[in-house]
Amino acid sequence: MVIAFSIPVPGKLEIGTCHPGGESWKKFEFCGDYYSICHVGYADESFCCSLSNGMLGAFNIKQQEWKLLWNLQSELSPLVNDSYVFVLNGDHIVGGSNPSSLPYPLWRLDLLERKLVVVENEIIEKQVIFRGRASSLSFSVPAEGNARESAGKIIFFFL
Repeated sequence: MVIAFSIPVPGKLEIGTCHPGGESWKKFEFCGDYYSICHVGYADESFCCSLSNGMLGAFNIKQQEWKLLWNLQSELSPLVNDSYVFVLNGDHIVGGSNPSSLPYPLWRLDLLERKLVVVENEIIEKQVIFRGRASSLSFSVPAEGNARESAGKIIFFFL
């Protein structure tokens, strides 16, 4: 499946899906306080998005449902300015604008319980996190082989 997120005009979030071999897109539209999408991560049938207004939302592909999950500005002050989302071991992880070295708090999203759980440093120290500065792309890789020397670090890149 291909999925596209866009905000064609302020206040309107559009999500489009298209299956391989499909000839058309299925569109979903949601109105709210939307201005731009900062980061997107995919795991377990859901895309989680951090938005420029400090909100965190999720689109469940199977249920075709969009939910605003958290207001990061009011609930998690370390994530106010520049939160980002990536996937680690099948879980959505949210981080904030902190120094490029770990440890510092990263949170795992528990979508069923609608809560955030601090990720243990031992898990993060076995990863290298790549964080996009000019794009909404962030991801992690195991700190193995040549990446071992960068274990537990966040590496910023521009696209």
